[in-house]
Amino acid sequence: MNNIFLISNFFIGSCLASHSYVIYERFNQANYIFERSKCNSCNNELSLLEEIPLFSYLFLRGHCSNCKTQIPAELFFIELIGGFSFLSCNFSTSKGLSTAILIFSILLCTIFDYYKQEFPTVCIIPAIIVTIFNFSFLTKIDFLQSIPILSLLCYYVYKNKLGNGDLILYLIFLFYFNAEFANQIFLLACALCILYYFLNKKRTDKNKSFALFPYLFISLIILLL
Repeated sequence: MNNIFLISNFFIGSCLASHSYVIYERFNQANYIFERSKCNSCNNELSLLEEIPLFSYLFLRGHCSNCKTQIPAELFFIELIGGFSFLSCNFSTSKGLSTAILIFSILLCTIFDYYKQEFPTVCIIPAIIVTIFNFSFLTKIDFLQSIPILSLLCYYVYKNKLGNGDLILYLIFLFYFNAEFANQIFLLACALCILYYFLNKKRTDKNKSFALFPYLFISLIILLL
């Protein structure tokens, strides 16, 4: 029974992740709810078999069945990460549904941030709403634990070294979960970010800004699992 639960959650998560990529591609351009998915190159409508997350990419070998244009490899990895993202969600409870909405909202912001280093404010609103409805009052320990990272984030936002979104995301983690969990997410994200930098030091432009949200999202999923 537990295996069925994990498989169903993985499939639901990959579907949600696939749709989040569709929202990113069609944002302010086309209807991303009712319109059928199309190939960006030849505008050929995809069949249901071509819209199955992960499997369709592998079956088509990463190319459109009509024009043979390559499908972005990022889509496969987004669907894969999305599958793992919702494994721990219990969709039968209100808390589980709230966590799923939170994860989906942050995943959508992550995709925008990865490609454009910014995201529409409307994308983070669902996460803010579920945080308000699941608000956790800070204990004295939570308050003391949050001060160092919160102070650093405020300082770097003031100096324009970080975006406001990173600060908002920390506050969401802080009040939805707790200070310890929020701190662990940010510390792990920084470690992953530093690791990526040193592994790609020769190919990384020192003056180029890069997105922090992907590291925060991956850290969130690792700790939730």
